[in-house]
Amino acid sequence: MNNSPQLSVIIPTYNRAALLGMTIESVLKQTFSDYEIIVVDDGSTDCTEDAISQFLKERPTLGKRVRYFFQRNQGKSVALNRGLSEAKGEWIAFLDSDDLWLPNKIEEQFRALQTYGPESQACFTNARYINNPDFQGTVFEHAGRRYPAATGVLKEPIEFIANPFGIFMQTILLHSKTMAKVGEFDPAFWTGQDEDFVFRLSLHAELCYVNMPLVLIDRTPRRQERLTEVRLSREYESLKLKQQMLEKWLRLSEEFTDVQTAIRGHLRGAHSEQSNWLLINKRYGEARRAAAMAARIQCKPGILAKWCLAAMAPALARRLVTRRSLHGNTQELHAALLHSDAKEGIPISVPKGPA
Repeated sequence: MNNSPQLSVIIPTYNRAALLGMTIESVLKQTFSDYEIIVVDDGSTDCTEDAISQFLKERPTLGKRVRYFFQRNQGKSVALNRGLSEAKGEWIAFLDSDDLWLPNKIEEQFRALQTYGPESQACFTNARYINNPDFQGTVFEHAGRRYPAATGVLKEPIEFIANPFGIFMQTILLHSKTMAKVGEFDPAFWTGQDEDFVFRLSLHAELCYVNMPLVLIDRTPRRQERLTEVRLSREYESLKLKQQMLEKWLRLSEEFTDVQTAIRGHLRGAHSEQSNWLLINKRYGEARRAAAMAARIQCKPGILAKWCLAAMAPALARRLVTRRSLHGNTQELHAALLHSDAKEGIPISVPKGPA
């Protein structure tokens, strides 16, 4: 391999010693061969360094193709940015340390990029969930992304913001010059950093797609236990973070009127979700203010009704929201597992449907 590989594959990891080898193997099996692999360990405590050292010892021919970096635990965004700083490739791809690529993933993406370039300098693919019988079908199917052709292009940012689900970082391949325009991953987001990145990418590039499930995304049932734990401990924090992300998107998309309208709809929903949480936790004054903020952004009948109840009959409002929340709990957990970038050691948020 020469000193400047065509592709840099960045794999952030945290406590995935038992799975990391299989993930790296899925890259080594690619039909495309001019790449380097950069593994950034975000402070693992499970002997990940020993595991990768043994992996490389057993494969001495890899040489400098696989590079490993350790950092103290600072979060996925910082780990990804460290990988970017070390990348030498003209093209960049990402892979989580418990997910897998099918052998023709990169080859199919370069073929699509050749078809739609130079306008399109970024590509994503369909994917499939594995290790959970409850999640059948592909990511595109679950996200409602219905593409009639084998390949195609999303030309406008509204095509992402109208449906931000179904585009995973593990499926993305982009040019390093496009990466430089988009900028690094935002360390402020301990959850949703992938979604934030894809939104910013959609502002700077036409995204082409390959309508084939070329990535296998692990959704082992153990994650549901972690999801419940995080929901109990950090749910309101994650809802506030979602609000901050949407406000950031508004600032970045001033020239796109249709995008701003769609973002405001999501932002109204974020404030409504906060109001629900605050009502359930008997923080009635804050709940009224959150509902009022939602109404200022987009005045909807359901929001007005919630604000009125929170102001005049907060206990009744709490009972109604609690009943609705309990009724939708299973569906919400299912949706969160499908659409989050949840990984062990990486906190996640659980979305609630807005009023």
